[in-house]
Formats: sequence, structure tokens, C-alpha cells
Amino acid sequence: MKVVVPIRSSEQVKPFLDCGADEFYCGVVFDEWMYKYGSLIEYNRRGSFHLQANFHSEQDLNKAVHTVKYSGKEIYLTINAIRICEEQLPVLEHLIQIVKDYGMSGLIISDPILIPLCQAYKMDFIISSCANVINAECCRMYQDFGAKRIIFPRNICFHDMELISSNVKGIEFESFLMNSACKFTDGNCLGTHNTEYGSLCTYIDKYPKYFHSFTNESIRADVMQKILNNAFYYKQLFSNEKGLGCAQCDIYHLQHVADSVKIVGRLLPTEKLCQQIDMTKRNIEIASQCESEDEYHKRMQDPKELISSDICRTGMSCYYR
Repeated sequence: MKVVVPIRSSEQVKPFLDCGADEFYCGVVFDEWMYKYGSLIEYNRRGSFHLQANFHSEQDLNKAVHTVKYSGKEIYLTINAIRICEEQLPVLEHLIQIVKDYGMSGLIISDPILIPLCQAYKMDFIISSCANVINAECCRMYQDFGAKRIIFPRNICFHDMELISSNVKGIEFESFLMNSACKFTDGNCLGTHNTEYGSLCTYIDKYPKYFHSFTNESIRADVMQKILNNAFYYKQLFSNEKGLGCAQCDIYHLQHVADSVKIVGRLLPTEKLCQQIDMTKRNIEIASQCESEDEYHKRMQDPKELISSDICRTGMSCYYR
């Protein structure tokens, strides 16, 4: 399996290559888009984080692309907003022209409206998790359009990944491995992720809650208890532990259903990402030598940060459990 990692600066390319990264993905702060639409209308799912999660200039992106390609690796640009309207296509076409000239390997997209542009510029394209590909027929549709790879959604289960990968041949599959876990479905999320306003799904738990009946009658005690229980479980889904996200224990299974695994974290420090790349490469090698999941679990390199904080015991940071 290939290890796919995020970058936001050309300076990250060499350390990630040294750790064993096989492929890169990134976004860029595109001035033409910013001038016309601002930061709250995104063309990629981390656009509102600006320089914290994206290349600061087209020049630095060009430098990174050349370094990656010279090393024999691939790099993809994220244009994976869930919805893109026709009015925005000329701006994005200009961006595609620019990165095509740089030698960008291809694009990661969510909205099918971009497929004709990918085809016109002969750009390989990968279907993002935000496109919600959760069955074989949907996968075949994108395959017919020429997609190179499907990225499984975060909330998919192993059974469904196995069904899809075993029934659809001739296309690559990718699954999430580290960081940024979310129990919601990416393709149904219309929230904006940024530092100024935060994410709605996490912010909603910070405010007091008052429950009222539509008929202005008092709520029965047993019904109120169910409401409070639901609120409690909701909070657990968005605890700090759940937000971490890890599937190192599942690499033995993932190697049979995915061609690549994605380390998420365009906002994370370079050093932390290097540690995760190194651990992932080691565990993939170990998994390839094991004859059973039990053997892999005994030999694998543990995510020390999660083990030491006792998060692994709770299971709250597991991606696919």
C-alpha cells in the first residue's frame, strides 16, 4: 500500500520523502478565487484555513511539484468542495491550466461537474471521500468517466470496503488512516471548517441546551432521559479522543481492500507527520509478513501517543471500530 500525505510547503517534501511518503496531496491559496469569492466559499475542504493548511503561493507549489516529480512520486491538488456552481468553473479552469503546466499529477475532486475539465486537460482525477462513494454501482459510474481512484468515506465499514473492492476491478481504492476522524458523512456536510468560526458540529456542544415540547406540554421524565442520553453520546462522538483518528491496528485488513492509505493533517507540524509516516511504513511492512491479524497486533508498532494517554483502550480514536 502507498502512504499518501498532505503538504502545505515545498520545505516539507524532502523530510516526508526521507520518511518514506509515496504520494502527496495539497491545496493552494489561489488569489483569483480569493478576490472573487473570499475565504468562506471554499473550493477545497481546507480552503478557509489559508496558509495554515495550503500553499501560500503558486510559485512555492510549482517548486514542490517539481521536487516531487523529480523524485518519481505523484502529487495531487485538492479541488474537493462538495458543490461547485457553473459560475465558478472559469476560475477553477484557470487554476487547472496553471497546475497542469507545473506538471501536477492530477486532481482530487468531489463534484462531477469538474470531470469534463479533467478530461479536457487530460488530468488524472481521484474521487474524494466527499463524493460519498458507498457502493459498487457508484464506483463503476466514476470508473466509466475515467477516475483513477476512489477514496472511501471516513464512516464506511470494512464489510462495505471489501464488497466494493472485490466487485470493481481496474480502479484504485484509498482509505483513511490517521487524524481528523469524524462520525458524520463528508459528502453531506455543508459546514465551513475554519479558524474564525470553527466547525458547527463541534461548536454546537459548547452552548447550553434547553428542551421544549412542540405542544408546550411538560416532557415526560423517561423521554427527557432519552434526550439527555442522546446528548451525552453526541458529545462522545466529538470528544478530543474521537477527533484524533487512527487505524494502525487495521492495516492488516486494509492491505486487502485498499491500494493506498491517507494520513490527514494539513494543519499538523512536519515533525508529527514524519513520525506518523515512519510508523505507517513500518506497520505496512510488518503486516505484509504476517499470516493473521493476531500476529500483526503482536508485532506492530503502537501509536505511542495514543497508548500512553490510554485513548486506545477506550476505542474512541479508532477509525473503523
